[in-house]
Order: sequence, then structure tokens, then C-alpha cells
Amino acid sequence: MDQGTLQGIGTLLALLGFSAICVWAYSGGNKARFDEAAQLPFADDLPVVEEKSVPESPDVIADVLHKAGSDKTLSSKTEPNKTEPDKTRSGL
Repeated sequence: MDQGTLQGIGTLLALLGFSAICVWAYSGGNKARFDEAAQLPFADDLPVVEEKSVPESPDVIADVLHKAGSDKTLSSKTEPNKTEPDKTRSGL
């Protein structure tokens, strides 16, 4: 077998595969399923996910931390320790 024969066999297999896909796609048995799939972009019955509200008040955050059983306070997270030197500004 030379290269031309192999290319001809490859072309024939590709043509047969393409023809099989076309017959499958246009057969009457798949019409109902394809019609339903064609209408999916227009479906509005998907559930809408609402964003969760974020508490803005420090009191609300402290209440959430307390209910979660956390022993950390809000002030220890937001205010830097005043006894240690500022390490972010070395030499300035």
C-alpha cells in the first residue's frame, strides 16, 4: 500500500463518518429531543440565586462571631497592636 491508497481510505472513512452523523441528526426519532434542546436558551424557569447580604455593622459581626462560638473579638482583628513597632515601614 502506498501513501495515496492510505489517504484514499482515510478520506472514505471520514466521508462515511460524516454521512452517518448527518443521517443520525436528521432522523425522525431525534426530532422531539432536538426541538426541546433548541428551546433551552429561551427557558426562563431557572432558579435565580440571590446574593447573601453582608452585615455592615460591627455589632452584627460581633453577634455572629459570638453565636459561632468564637472567642475572638472584633477589635483584635481591626486594630493593630500599639505596643509593637510598625514592621511594614522599616527605615522610613
